[in-house]
Amino acid sequence: MSIDFTDIVEDVKKMSYEDKEELKFLLEKYLTEEKRKLFLNNYHDALEEVKENKINYSNTTSDFKRKLNQ
Repeated sequence: MSIDFTDIVEDVKKMSYEDKEELKFLLEKYLTEEKRKLFLNNYHDALEEVKENKINYSNTTSDFKRKLNQ
């Protein structure tokens, strides 16, 4: 059974104020957790790139500007 987004929105509209507040709290919690997972995955990806020497750091501003213009 597939649930349509529009149906969900309509169901939320019918909810009590307290239930909407609880739903809002839960959604914010779930979104925060997803962001944490995304940051962690990006961190692990960056570590792999460092290990594989795919990332080059600039020690000076001029080095950084030169790499940007490449």
